[in-house]
Amino acid sequence: RRPGNEKTRIPNFLYIDEFAAFLGKQTEPIFTMYRKYKVATVITVQNLSQLNTPNSKESFRQTILSNCAHKIFTGDADVSELEWWSKELGTHREWTMKDSIDFAKGNNGEYESKHGEVKFDFVPNFKMGKLQTLKRNVFAFTLKDASGKNIGGAGRFKYLDAKYKEPQ
Repeated sequence: RRPGNEKTRIPNFLYIDEFAAFLGKQTEPIFTMYRKYKVATVITVQNLSQLNTPNSKESFRQTILSNCAHKIFTGDADVSELEWWSKELGTHREWTMKDSIDFAKGNNGEYESKHGEVKFDFVPNFKMGKLQTLKRNVFAFTLKDASGKNIGGAGRFKYLDAKYKEPQ
């Protein structure tokens, strides 16, 4: 137990690379309790199927994914996972309309422009094909802002130069 309350605790960060090797009943509290103790957790997995636990009767995948407010997709996913990522990364409103021009109205070469059949649809921010072909330094993300609203978009990694370069 950490002393203090949510307002007085100092934030801590826990980073776990290759999280699948640590997945089990003992790691479940990371996703269900640690937030109230101001412990931010960052995990990485190669693909979503690594979050399945075939040797256990419990499934932690849904617990983990529903408790992760921010998700980053870096590409090279299995085709079976691309549909999930496309849905998870959100949608945006896309408007369509038909334009027409009435040349009969007006004088001196003036005309009247009209818009008709205005409608919109919600389309994925990232379609499966776009996710499948992300370049090496591009990522897609979804995160929650301070008000709890989901924000999705694309970003670009800027890699740091190695301090010591070794011959390859």
